[in-house]
Amino acid sequence: MQGVGTLVASDNIAAARDAALRDRPGLYAEYLVGDTDDLPRVGDLVREHGLNGLVAAGALGLGHISADSFHRLWSAFLDDAWFAVSVHERLVQPGASDFGDYLAELERRDDWGEIVVRERFRHRLTMAGDPIHYVAIVVRKGSQRQ
Repeated sequence: MQGVGTLVASDNIAAARDAALRDRPGLYAEYLVGDTDDLPRVGDLVREHGLNGLVAAGALGLGHISADSFHRLWSAFLDDAWFAVSVHERLVQPGASDFGDYLAELERRDDWGEIVVRERFRHRLTMAGDPIHYVAIVVRKGSQRQ
């Protein structure tokens, strides 16, 4: 991975961590298990490892990571950090989910970050051949006047 120095991962399921560590030994500096709100070390890890990017693939909404948990996690990152997420297209609209509301608030404020990419893509096909679409969102963090 060109340009990536340190990877820290988390998942709610220990089996996911075990599989990642088995399949990619040595890839992660740390791999946490649990809800982001139950992982008080996250802020320390961001500072300790100088993390400047947050990636969440399909884990926002639908009973996974709440917008409040995501914001607390994102708040641990310094200015000029980046996040990249993919979210089911139904969940990104204001009123459709807490994360859709979060994105709307992010667009209204200039201190949480700037959306630099918002692109719909076909995530996969159902068994019936129907497309399932997600939206890729990339944000660069602004000042921390939260």
